[in-house]
Amino acid sequence: MSEFNDLVERYIAVWNEVDPDRRQRLIAETFSEGASYIDPQMTSEGHTAIDGMVRAVQERFPATVSVAPGRSMSITIASAFTGS
Repeated sequence: MSEFNDLVERYIAVWNEVDPDRRQRLIAETFSEGASYIDPQMTSEGHTAIDGMVRAVQERFPATVSVAPGRSMSITIASAFTGS
């Protein structure tokens, strides 16, 4: 799998992960520590805020499942990721 595809898979996994500890690990693996996530409804800066945003979305839309590009997506990628 390419580095980009791996990043996308981790990003999608963040949105699907309901276990707080696993989601926080995925966030740390996917986003840089100072990442900003900008969405039309919310802005989050840093791992803790991104986790809070994901948790809030999951609570509001509990049946939502995100899928990889090429299929229907329930969210828009608009973030700063860890990368080189």
